[in-house]
Amino acid sequence: MIAEAINSDDPSRNVAIVCTEIVRGLSFIANAIPDKEEQDAFIETINKQIHSELEILQQSQFEA
Repeated sequence: MIAEAINSDDPSRNVAIVCTEIVRGLSFIANAIPDKEEQDAFIETINKQIHSELEILQQSQFEA
């Protein structure tokens, strides 16, 4: 999927593909955490970071 994003001419599609693959990888990591509270904390931290990065990306698109 990442190769598909690299070969695409659509920046929005590229971001969506890469984000999807990152989330899949992070989900795999989260599922490997045996303690449910630690797993939930990891997921919450990642979600906050993703939302923060997406806000920055959206702002940069509006400025362009």
